[in-house]
Amino acid sequence: IAQSLSEHRELNSYRLGRKKIVYFDDVDVPIPIERVIDGERVPTVYILRKANEKSLKEISDELRSVQKQALEGNRQVLGEHFTPLERFAFKAPMFFKKLLIVFFRKRGFLKKKHMGTVGVTAIGMMGNFPGWGIPLGGTTSILVVIGGITKKPGVVNETIAIREYLHVTITCDHDIIDGSPLVRFINRFTQLAEQGYGLTDL
Repeated sequence: IAQSLSEHRELNSYRLGRKKIVYFDDVDVPIPIERVIDGERVPTVYILRKANEKSLKEISDELRSVQKQALEGNRQVLGEHFTPLERFAFKAPMFFKKLLIVFFRKRGFLKKKHMGTVGVTAIGMMGNFPGWGIPLGGTTSILVVIGGITKKPGVVNETIAIREYLHVTITCDHDIIDGSPLVRFINRFTQLAEQGYGLTDL
């Protein structure tokens, strides 16, 4: 995903005020990480910075490292050093957090810092989940949901054979991203996924 976005920067973008759009070279990916604290499962978030410049091994090692990071109190974001204002925002009531999201909506640089540039979540990893995930939008301009794997008949070397299909759902902010750039991104993403891009580095 990060490599595809680095080649299609028009999707790695946010609004900057009412009439401008800011495009980013760095692909920052906020990733949900579930932690067990005092016997309870707690959702936390880690923003993987410059994912497009890292190998799959570097990404895997980084995520494994933050999974072991000690958590203090009700902290919900991993791997960051926060200002007093940011610490206050994390502990604030939900209505205040919603106001912050509205405040960030057209402030591209702030959104990138606090929310990354592309959302990625994998619901298929939590069990045998066949089919699609249907996201209801998100805070980032583009959101990728990795669903489950199902077996279906497909054409292989001009013959019909059973193949495994990975279900992926992609949503975007249509105020920023038009259909044609999105299709080009999806085509490139599909190509890289089918080629096993980066797996030779492991």
